[in-house]
Amino acid sequence: MVKNKQCLSCGTAFSYCPDCSRVDALKPVWASQFCSENCATLWTTLTKFGMNKLTKSEAKEIISSLNLKPI
Repeated sequence: MVKNKQCLSCGTAFSYCPDCSRVDALKPVWASQFCSENCATLWTTLTKFGMNKLTKSEAKEIISSLNLKPI
């Protein structure tokens, strides 16, 4: 059963079902909640910044390196 999901970062709809698709089963853990690694990194960075585990400059450096055009 394909599960239609919505990316937590950008809202893009995507399909993910590790039970039905061997390709999905081999994807990293973040693939169950995010449509791309960029979205997963963005979410993680903002979460860490919000928890004071990253400084403003560290977060800015990470986010600046991401391709955010699709978002």
